[in-house]
Amino acid sequence: QSGDTSLDISVHWPETNIGVEAIVDCPCGDNDTSSSGSELKAFRYCGGDFTNGALWTTIDVSQCNFSDLARKICNLRNLPVDEKVQQLEELTSNTQELKSTEVTASVSILVTATEDVSGNITLTSTFLEVVDNILVVNQEVLEESQKSSNTSAKLLEAIESVAENIPITNSSEPVVIAQTSFAVSIQQVDLDDFEESGQNFSVVINNTSKGNLSSESLSFGKPISSPTASISLPKSLFNAVPHFINNTRITNLVFLSESVFLRRNFSYLKVSSIIVSASVVGAGTIRGIKPPVDLSFQLDPNSNGTNPQCTFWNQSFDGGYGDWSSEGCNTSSNDSQVMCQCDHLTSFAILLDASPIIEPTERTGLTLFLDSITYIGIVISLVCLTITVTTYLSSKKLRTSDHGQLLLNLCFALMGLYISFIAALHSRHAESF
Repeated sequence: QSGDTSLDISVHWPETNIGVEAIVDCPCGDNDTSSSGSELKAFRYCGGDFTNGALWTTIDVSQCNFSDLARKICNLRNLPVDEKVQQLEELTSNTQELKSTEVTASVSILVTATEDVSGNITLTSTFLEVVDNILVVNQEVLEESQKSSNTSAKLLEAIESVAENIPITNSSEPVVIAQTSFAVSIQQVDLDDFEESGQNFSVVINNTSKGNLSSESLSFGKPISSPTASISLPKSLFNAVPHFINNTRITNLVFLSESVFLRRNFSYLKVSSIIVSASVVGAGTIRGIKPPVDLSFQLDPNSNGTNPQCTFWNQSFDGGYGDWSSEGCNTSSNDSQVMCQCDHLTSFAILLDASPIIEPTERTGLTLFLDSITYIGIVISLVCLTITVTTYLSSKKLRTSDHGQLLLNLCFALMGLYISFIAALHSRHAESF
């Protein structure tokens, strides 16, 4: 039950044989609102016997104990699409109230609206406002939702699907819809013009951490100096998709964070730039592009790490949960930019290796004393071994006897061991300075 009686959940039990446990979906449980990645269920055992009749035991609906907000979101499922997306935008506007279950339910409702909003610019804008509300939710909440229900993949697929169907009113101008944390654009291209100069897409943002993204942040046409990120498509791009006719469409996406590119597994490779993508509507992932696509990125000034890598998002990794890959991309960099050349189209970003640096252990008075004792002991042992070897080698009788040869071999082995140990010890201390 809920504090609001209109949100009370009713579970309907099917006819069940004696000795069998009835299992049904929680209302909204089939919306993937599970904390374990499976659908939420209610349970009830049919007890009794054939003499006295059947008897229901205590009901178990613990998995159906949703918050009032989650119940409100689930109740939107069967509304008309315009009411669905408008009310969902209102319910998700207070992002502080959104927890893992609410995020998962919201994404599920969005997925059901994807097909219906496509092609409607007003509904598409509201749809993308809901996405923006979700993307600014606390990162730990998004990660929990991703681990349980793969919400990132579902949300990214929904965004791409809606972006591809944004209506274009002027074929010579791109359509741009910018939100706080991401932006989408689509433009119609004439293949004859494209084959002369290709296409350049640039993003300029003064401060990515403050979400200063607007339609003016996106630039189409000639390359600009020092962009936050850019993609230059070669004029030979459509050689990889020869079945396309004239007047096709190209979409670009920009994300200020990795909120829809969350990995299940921890990694020291951290996203350290904005994320940009380019795709040809209806072509899927284009591979084998020659010459390759040129990209450039500015690193996030707040990021720490080394060894920048150009990477792309591969949704097929990690069992469909996705991960970053550098396959097909070459990386170069200077003081201000990281440049990439990649032979395919998808979503791109720069990853830095943020592995912790192991600081050398400070040498204290005790360690210096113990090291000195070690060196002195080894030197004395080497002197004694040298005397022993010299004595046995100078006497033919001693060095030719069986026990003498065994002793000499043992002495040489010990001398080699001590010398190697001193060299390793000295090398370790030299690196600590």
